[in-house]
Amino acid sequence: MIERRHSISREEFSARYRSGSRPVILTGGMQSWPAMTRWNPDYLDRLCGHETVQVMTGRETDSEYEIHSERRRTAMRFGDYVRKVNEAGQTNDFYLVAQNEFMRTEGAKQLYEDIAGFPELLDDRRDGFVFFWFGPAGTVTPLHHDTADIILAQVRGRKRVTMIPAAQRALVYNNVGVFAEVDCEQPDLIRHPLYRYADKVVFDLDPGEALFIPVGWWHHVRALDVCISVSFTNFHGAFETA
Repeated sequence: MIERRHSISREEFSARYRSGSRPVILTGGMQSWPAMTRWNPDYLDRLCGHETVQVMTGRETDSEYEIHSERRRTAMRFGDYVRKVNEAGQTNDFYLVAQNEFMRTEGAKQLYEDIAGFPELLDDRRDGFVFFWFGPAGTVTPLHHDTADIILAQVRGRKRVTMIPAAQRALVYNNVGVFAEVDCEQPDLIRHPLYRYADKVVFDLDPGEALFIPVGWWHHVRALDVCISVSFTNFHGAFETA
């Protein structure tokens, strides 16, 4: 089970969770964010609709769409993308993800005013440290690990998250780079028999909740609704592991 904490000091977070490589759900840090009441597809369209963005497309025709992410990029007006999301229903065919660098566009920089961050845990750096995720219900980020600690903050919609400890790399059959071979929603235990022994934790991340994902922890994410999320890597300073 992943702990849920309403408030936490920088010292405890660093010692217990970050240095200890323990995920935690933070439930008390986003109530005052203007984004929680402002951010919806129409609001984003008004502020950023004129921007050209790179959207990952054609994902449903490529089982390794994350590994092949560079060939999945399609340029389009952000306003056109908003309309695709509004009309899509449930699909994993297209998604505006972190590596599309939406937050570096001039229009999107206005959105920084709507997110207060987590001042006890994160510093004031923004460019290159804050990332935006926006897509329809049904988008899936397959099982993988990140190369840095992150906080994933859920602004709109719900995401179902599966997490597996970093040390269980052999049980998830690490494939290319940071990605696992296993489909943790429909595992093939003939091809991947060791996966049955993985310590899996599955939970829903609701609007107003933020998940700390320690570097190396395996995670799979499915959007249950139209979702808007922000992720952060701008933690205060370096830290020493135990």
